[in-house]
Amino acid sequence: MSKIGEILEGWKNLIWENEEIEALAKDRLQVCGECDSRSNYPQETSIMSRCNACGCVIEAKTRCKDCTCPLSKWAK
Repeated sequence: MSKIGEILEGWKNLIWENEEIEALAKDRLQVCGECDSRSNYPQETSIMSRCNACGCVIEAKTRCKDCTCPLSKWAK
């Protein structure tokens, strides 16, 4: 899947929730929440937290089923 396709899949799954994807995202968000590469700007809006390693919005990236963590921190 292309990078654009991954981005669109993540945002689509963020908007239209799916039980399977939400379970996956929950596990991934826990890992990202403890990661030093997480950027919270602006801090009062957690949905805009970004990964400093890849630049993606974490809330969307964690909902892309085929995406991987650039630091290899997500379970396979």
